[in-house]
Amino acid sequence: METATSSAHWLQAQRDVLALHRGWFKLLALVWIVLGFLAIVVPFTAGLAIDLLLGWLFILGGAMQLVHVVRVRGWRGVALGLLSGILYLGSGLVLVLFPLQGVAVLTLLLAALFLADGVVSVVLALRVRPHQAWGAILLSGILGILVGGLIWWEYPSSAAWAVGTLAGINMIFGGFATWRLTSTAAAA
Repeated sequence: METATSSAHWLQAQRDVLALHRGWFKLLALVWIVLGFLAIVVPFTAGLAIDLLLGWLFILGGAMQLVHVVRVRGWRGVALGLLSGILYLGSGLVLVLFPLQGVAVLTLLLAALFLADGVVSVVLALRVRPHQAWGAILLSGILGILVGGLIWWEYPSSAAWAVGTLAGINMIFGGFATWRLTSTAAAA
């Protein structure tokens, strides 16, 4: 009985948080939906932009890692830190210097991300199952798994459209799931 009571208290606390911050949740949902549509409209450009942004972030992070290794002498992790910095810097340079090949690699990573995110969303849906929006979260997870599988199955031709289009679709469904979550919290 105590478990049912604490579960009911937890559920009510979550509804209260959603109700209190409903405006922020709805704004987040709308931002994801708009960004998703933009990615779908220009999928190849979105894919290249993602590749280049990630490349520059890896370059910056790798360079900072190497500076850290040089500045912190005597640390036992210097060799691994050096290796990590070189890997990030090298990966970033490859993404920036060879963006088309980078998009191809990112396509495979995106497939893995969607598959993993889909599984996590399905588990989340089952955990919040008493909530009315659990079905929307479950649908989002199932679609994530299907999208990840589609990218993997169609590779390498999927590299031309997958990163932008499917990232956009995932953002739209995530936005709608968030919108639904806050809409049902207000009704409960």
